[in-house]
Amino acid sequence: MAISYARAGAACIAIGAHCDLTLAVKKAAQDAERKPPRVLSMNLDISSTASIDNAAALIQASFEGIDIIVMDSGGLEEARSTAEGNMDKWWHSWTTNLRGPYLVARAFLPMMLKGGDKTIVFVASAAAHCVHTYEASACGTSMLAQLRFAAFLAAEYGDQGVLPFCIHLGDLAMGASADSTSAEHENNMPQLMAMKKEIVKEDGLKVRLVL
Repeated sequence: MAISYARAGAACIAIGAHCDLTLAVKKAAQDAERKPPRVLSMNLDISSTASIDNAAALIQASFEGIDIIVMDSGGLEEARSTAEGNMDKWWHSWTTNLRGPYLVARAFLPMMLKGGDKTIVFVASAAAHCVHTYEASACGTSMLAQLRFAAFLAAEYGDQGVLPFCIHLGDLAMGASADSTSAEHENNMPQLMAMKKEIVKEDGLKVRLVL
């Protein structure tokens, strides 16, 4: 995400990760013939209130404002049945997928409400809509809760210009192969755009009960 923003010409980028991505982000901007952005790279623990609050304070001191937050941390435990699963690993998915985004939103909303694009993006998963015997239940349930949390943020702050929403990037490989996107995933966009009128008319991109 940070590299894509650098390629697009973003002036200031803050990154919360477990490694310093400053050089990679600046190189991406240079390769795209963009002015290298100001980069603030922080070692961030998504489950720690203190870590996130400190990050918010540092960003507020370093940048004039904040336009967009992209939360792409995700937890996925081993796919086991409830009786066979590990409780700590199961709960870790909830901590990463829901507690973390809540803490980030709570810490950054005061700064975001002062101006800018006021956009919050959750990198969620289609697992929120799937129930399978082979699927890790913590991932599915916590991602569904994340979608609902985004809806609550829209209800609470929408009239102040805040736009929170969730996206699903596709069933992509993680790690070293994460940069390779198949033609199948790339070709989904024309299909989605062809459904635009129907989606807008039915307000179709929300989780709700229809009777």
